[in-house]
Amino acid sequence: MGKLHLDIYVEWMRYKYGVTCSTSRPQVVFRKMVTEHVEFAYTHKKQMGSTGQYVCVIGHIKPAEMDAKSRNDTTFESVVMGRNVPSNYIPAVEKGFYKVLEKGVLSRNPISSICMVLCNGAFHAVNLSELVT
Repeated sequence: MGKLHLDIYVEWMRYKYGVTCSTSRPQVVFRKMVTEHVEFAYTHKKQMGSTGQYVCVIGHIKPAEMDAKSRNDTTFESVVMGRNVPSNYIPAVEKGFYKVLEKGVLSRNPISSICMVLCNGAFHAVNLSELVT
């Protein structure tokens, strides 16, 4: 149904029943969610003058169920073994994950019901800062 159809119905109700209607744009709550298990490996490389940025994160994302106690449907897990990703940078990866969930990726809609598991990674000691992750 188009805007013209709605305008005609509003005028018809005003004429037939003497009712005034207020109309506005519809508001639709739209969220995206993951439906299957997906592996990922993302490498961020950027050269800025003499220093650069390099980090690689490897893991998977999967659908998550609503937690009854906390009423939360998004989770972040880190199962990194060894020193492939420094432990002080894992909170920055988690912060970046939750930041992306707020605005989405392609359609700019929030993402819900997702679990990210950070499994492995790589970094260059000279070219790593929390800004990169």
